[in-house]
Amino acid sequence: MKEITLGKTGIKTPQNAFGALPIQRIDTDSAVSLLRRAYEGGMTFFDTARAYTDSEIKVGKAFEGMREKVYIASKTQAKTPEDFWKDLETTLTNLRTDYLDIYQFHCVPQCYKPGDGTGMYEAMLEAKKQGKVRHIGITAHKIGIAEEIVESGLYETLQFPFCYLATDRDVRLVKACEKAGMGFIAMKGLSGGLLTNSDACMAFMSEYNVLPIWGVQREKELDEWLSFFKRDAKMTDEIRAFIEKERLELLGDFCRGCGYCAPCSVGIQINQCARMSQLIRRSPSEGFLGEYWQQEMMNYVMPIMNNLTQESESGVLTVGSLSADVQTQTFSIPSEKMPEVISGILDSLSQDQVIGGLLESDAASSLCSVLTMVSGGSVVLNTAELKQQFQSAIESLKALLSHKVVSTERLIPIIGQLSNAKNY
Repeated sequence: MKEITLGKTGIKTPQNAFGALPIQRIDTDSAVSLLRRAYEGGMTFFDTARAYTDSEIKVGKAFEGMREKVYIASKTQAKTPEDFWKDLETTLTNLRTDYLDIYQFHCVPQCYKPGDGTGMYEAMLEAKKQGKVRHIGITAHKIGIAEEIVESGLYETLQFPFCYLATDRDVRLVKACEKAGMGFIAMKGLSGGLLTNSDACMAFMSEYNVLPIWGVQREKELDEWLSFFKRDAKMTDEIRAFIEKERLELLGDFCRGCGYCAPCSVGIQINQCARMSQLIRRSPSEGFLGEYWQQEMMNYVMPIMNNLTQESESGVLTVGSLSADVQTQTFSIPSEKMPEVISGILDSLSQDQVIGGLLESDAASSLCSVLTMVSGGSVVLNTAELKQQFQSAIESLKALLSHKVVSTERLIPIIGQLSNAKNY
């Protein structure tokens, strides 16, 4: 297992760390057992946060009496110095310790700096002066803020989403951190659960000077990550080809499922709805096809569709022969019209046209999802073979359409993709 040093902090740890957000979903005894097994298996770095309900309490219980053997990082979402100190004292109490190896401003809306009027950076400096914080870190979800953080030179570590779907800009951020002597902690290494090949994920991380924190909730998940202490994760031609295929399918703006858009003012689970088509394609779909998630998706996309049809007196959105009655919330494709609909879609794709409010790339992704769902087939998005793959899927689709109308359940995936169209 490769060992890395987190920038100027001097913290040396295996490049395989424990993200303690998921343990808030299991009972204390199970969490403590999981954490201790992680340490016994070779992990020495554990990342938690005040916002993770009882995660800190579980981490504190697991490592009481052996504090010097592990590195513990936590976070605060405080926006005032008063709340900062309250969070810090609560965190230290929960973790049963008198210091944090790294204390991080959590999911920041700005790069806190001395003299910016917030008093936040000054509070962090004072905490370090008192010995309660050994190193000052920060986490961000927006690339612009992250770049400003690196340029400021004020922080010893940056935590930011990083996985093999990273953009060139993300990679430049990692290299900028390394050049600045700033440790880079990689969150969302599985991209919110969309990435399922641990060998590919670990091999990718091994090519950079970053510390991935893997969210662990179950024994089998931990076993998978601990296995890398016994075998090297190396980038091979096979893994590189797999990653490239994944990038072709998934790369771009997408929801990583962090949930920081919550709470929604009307109770919609935005982070799940925004990536529904990906969840259906890449995880067991049964749980997302019931009435509950159908209604959630309807709640999510109906305002968007209403905006699309606000100028239509009939209240009906028409894309070829696919119609959506916004007022009654019913969706139908007459089977005899299906060849016409698919033909029109393929013609538009071949001409790189915008279809029903979708950019060409979004349309292709949408239709692949829907055809896969409805036909039960496997549609791989590959521009060079797109038309041929669509035609194959269409044959399966037409065979399925023995009734006059496709049910609402069948069309939920395309509604989800419509909601993500870039030019609405």
